[in-house]
Amino acid sequence: MSTEGKPKAIPQATLERMATYLRIVSDLDNLGTERISSSEMQQIAGFSAAQFRKDLSYFGDFGTPGVGYSVKHLRQRIAKIMNTDHTHSVLLVGAGKLGSALAEYDILRQQNFHIMAIFDTDPDKIGRSVAGITVHSAEHIHDVNKCICARLGIITVPVDVAQQVANQLVDSGVEGILNFAATIIKVPAHVKVRYFSMKRELALLAYFLEHPFDECLEAE
Repeated sequence: MSTEGKPKAIPQATLERMATYLRIVSDLDNLGTERISSSEMQQIAGFSAAQFRKDLSYFGDFGTPGVGYSVKHLRQRIAKIMNTDHTHSVLLVGAGKLGSALAEYDILRQQNFHIMAIFDTDPDKIGRSVAGITVHSAEHIHDVNKCICARLGIITVPVDVAQQVANQLVDSGVEGILNFAATIIKVPAHVKVRYFSMKRELALLAYFLEHPFDECLEAE
């Protein structure tokens, strides 16, 4: 079967680096920096200049050889590639310390991720305000999202209820979940899940204490 006309498969590692590049050029743009070279990106991001150019090549032409890249243009292009050039509504389930901290985190809104509704099962939390948002009962996730139509959700609940919450989010129309609960959740094939694990990140850092970065092969 011919593959002509089919889009190229983008390695996940490339997309993860693109998200890093976006954060860097957004910060530089906010500081008023006009141009950046691949070697300067190497110094800031920690990835090689060649890797940076290869990652960009998946998405067309960027910059001019010997001149570098317009920071503002790079920011706009990468934001469009990563689908963050417009506002995304987000549901947050879990109004504890972590969830409350995320709701107060201005960087999310600056990057076009707006937490539009917060849910919890604790009667003491339901009805109170977090970051100016009233906390709803988790029982009402589906009903509330009928109005919001959010496709992204964040889970910051205890492990024993994470799967139930994931089910409720999926049933409400959520298609992408960032899971902070220390457990694997099962979702339909069309739903993407990303896990944030403090234990995993610290374990990786502990490994690198004994294995310098230059001894490790960069995953493609």
